[in-house]
Amino acid sequence: MENPSVPLDLLTTLVANERMPGEPVPRTESATDLELRTLASSRVAQARALVADRSQLPRVLVEQLATDQDIVVAKRIAARSELASERLAEIAERHGPPVFAAVARHPGCPSALLHRMAAHPAGTRRVLQEIASHPAARSETLLLCLDSEDLDTRRVVAAHPALALPVLESLIDAPDGSLAQAAATNPALPERVMERLITRALRE
Repeated sequence: MENPSVPLDLLTTLVANERMPGEPVPRTESATDLELRTLASSRVAQARALVADRSQLPRVLVEQLATDQDIVVAKRIAARSELASERLAEIAERHGPPVFAAVARHPGCPSALLHRMAAHPAGTRRVLQEIASHPAARSETLLLCLDSEDLDTRRVVAAHPALALPVLESLIDAPDGSLAQAAATNPALPERVMERLITRALRE
């Protein structure tokens, strides 16, 4: 798959029988528009997923792949910034929790959709981390993520500027030092709290 000159039919056979690569393959990066359309219409889902992974993709193919019924393709197309944010709810509804992390990585993911995914009982640590990292996450959504038992997720929440101020201030005194440290880096931290932290540090 690393050969930029591999024929498309051989590439399709290879990708159908090997593990999907984690980044765009040279052959699809150099493919013509016609070749991309051919791969995007392949009956082999992994071949369509290769197109979804391409660094630059015509909008028409982005929209086409957004309606793909295979989750392998959906996971790769959902996070693309070229995809209209209105499509994200459709993808999340069609494929459910397995695509939530990819949907949450989309820079234009709506706040309401982030909240619905965070509230889903099947949400995983990875999903909650992606949601907590999103600039559009609202305070009430961050509170759902803060309930996670995963410390990394809680640290991401603590550093998010949309976190409710009373909650943020409470995290400053959290027993876990790394959580308190993450809260201390929050750009929304009031000046009076920062002054208190400085005073505390000088006394220690």
